[in-house]
Amino acid sequence: MAGWLRENLVRVFAQHSDTAYQVLNAQIGGAPRTFVAGSTRGPQGREIEAGFEVELPVLRQWFGTVLNRQPLVPPSLGHGQVTNEFLHVSIRDHGGVERFQLGEESAPKLAVIKSFGDTYQGVFLGFTVEASIDPQISRQIVIGGLPRSRLPFFLALLALNAGLIVTAILQLRREMAFQQLRDEFVSSVSHELRTPLTQIRMFAETLLLDRIRSTEEHRRSLEIIDREARRLTQLVENVLQFSRMERTIDSLSKENRELAPLIQEIVEDFESVMNGSETQIEVRLSFGLIANVDPDALRQIVINLLDNAVKYGRKKQQVIVGLEACDGMACLFVDDEGPGVPLADRKRIFDRFQRLERDRQSAIAGTGIGLSVVQDLVTRHGGRCSVTTGDREGAKFVVELPLSKGQEGARKEQLEESP
Repeated sequence: MAGWLRENLVRVFAQHSDTAYQVLNAQIGGAPRTFVAGSTRGPQGREIEAGFEVELPVLRQWFGTVLNRQPLVPPSLGHGQVTNEFLHVSIRDHGGVERFQLGEESAPKLAVIKSFGDTYQGVFLGFTVEASIDPQISRQIVIGGLPRSRLPFFLALLALNAGLIVTAILQLRREMAFQQLRDEFVSSVSHELRTPLTQIRMFAETLLLDRIRSTEEHRRSLEIIDREARRLTQLVENVLQFSRMERTIDSLSKENRELAPLIQEIVEDFESVMNGSETQIEVRLSFGLIANVDPDALRQIVINLLDNAVKYGRKKQQVIVGLEACDGMACLFVDDEGPGVPLADRKRIFDRFQRLERDRQSAIAGTGIGLSVVQDLVTRHGGRCSVTTGDREGAKFVVELPLSKGQEGARKEQLEESP
């Protein structure tokens, strides 16, 4: 120890000869040590060097006496309510050993650590003080209290931006999908319009040029023109009804009508425009069922269902058109012998522009709006429509329409009286 002091005191006094005393802080044997040394003139003018070692543990009592002498926060700043019990102060020596503590640590994130530096002529060189205040009393010092963290606000903004980006992406994808469907719709409608228009123009030119060799050919040309014109009318009616759906326009003119004769007439009209199809249509109708319907809308419903059955069914098949009463409703069904509709697609096919994937890849033309028009018209009548698997494993489309008042009871009496 003596040798260490001699070596370091000579060096320190050589560097700071103008100071009355010097402080030496060191780690000796793993423990912090503090020495104070000075020089003075003794008897007969001799220079005397003297010093002492500071007992660091004793500083605890000294710091306590000094810091507890009065409130550390001025009364004018804390309105006389912020006492030392709301403060936390910790003083550590140059070796990191805590030599004094006031209060319990309550807000480590708000703590401030400062070093003493050469204050008090370097007596506490290497010492540090850590101080913090209880957040609950902060309003007495800072107007409005300590500022709240803005991290939740920024996180909320980040989440909102992420949500807006995801929404924009989904909307863009949806818009692109709708654009593709519209393009396919326009292409399909153009193709479907071209076929009947070509037939009408060809046979009209034949008649105009007087190339008909017999009365039978003349009549056949007129029948083809009439048939294709009806097909064209049906397609235009679908497009117009689809347009009304988009604009939510209700143009129905309902009246109480017996359904069986009306459906029979619609089927006969459809058979006349089947264009040589090998499909046979069988009608199974229960008479006496009266409902409040728009005849033109019902015609569009039945023709769209029959057109689907003929178009997507087998080349040689039997399509059954039926009408019966069930639970106060008139159940109209069209049962074909086609491949049917997969269970996963039975709700989707009633959406606009929707076609089954197998039909998209086939040569069968279609606009993708026929069934959506059917669902819209049925809904406007207060009914519902669905598709199931028929008894012959084909598709069976079912349309349920409310019977007129008094029809359910009359129908029950009729069934009870029948043999």
